[in-house]
Amino acid sequence: MISMRTNEELALAIQSGDVSLYDTLWKQIERLIHTKCLKWYTRSQERFTRLGVDYDDLVQECYFAMVEAVEAFDPESELKFTSYLNFPIKKRLNAISNNRTSRQKNDPTLSCTSLDIEVGAEGDCPLGELIPDKTAGIPFEVIEQQDWNRALQEAIETVLDTLTENQQEVIRLRFYEDKSLIEISEETGRSRERIRQIQGQSLKAMKKPLPRKILKPFYDEIKIPVHSSYDLHKSTEQNAINLMKRKRRTLDELKKVKDNLIRHAAL
Repeated sequence: MISMRTNEELALAIQSGDVSLYDTLWKQIERLIHTKCLKWYTRSQERFTRLGVDYDDLVQECYFAMVEAVEAFDPESELKFTSYLNFPIKKRLNAISNNRTSRQKNDPTLSCTSLDIEVGAEGDCPLGELIPDKTAGIPFEVIEQQDWNRALQEAIETVLDTLTENQQEVIRLRFYEDKSLIEISEETGRSRERIRQIQGQSLKAMKKPLPRKILKPFYDEIKIPVHSSYDLHKSTEQNAINLMKRKRRTLDELKKVKDNLIRHAAL
């Protein structure tokens, strides 16, 4: 009797080049995928219906999330393969909802069944070719940076979701709103020492393998100096700002969290 290979063994085999095992891996995690999709879909069914997103769309996105999880899987982390699914699934299901929302608001041609439908006098011109590309005049670097900004925010939110409600509250007030321990203490009714403890517990929780893996690519990208001089720190910070060319609001948010939140979590 041939024993079934684990998800982790399949992911490693795929990483080694045996892409035919994607189907096998999918079948093994399919029940988990449907559980996640069903929960996601039933929670916002009316909204998805309004956006033209059906259940099969969610399942399809989860297949691509599985591919991303395989690429990210690291056997040395001692985490189960399914732990790597959470972030790409959340990212893709959020994206399909946001993309449909944006397109529905701005593009009336979405009432058509398919953009591949043939139109024109001769019936030989795909409808998709007649729809103007709204990003055509936007430099590629800007589009790429917008995607990076969005991915960063989703990564931070995913990591914060692993914390308790009290921990999330303290982290958001401390790093997003840049409030002092005394200010948070006064706002929440907890002692300053208790707020300090919650902050410490939160940052410790964010140093666990999966949160660190989620945030580390952004840490590497902006190259935050940790044990360097103040001048080098300011120079690196300015280079990061110039490189990213962020929108003001997103840059402000990043500046509030990067030296503390991302550094503590990614190191």
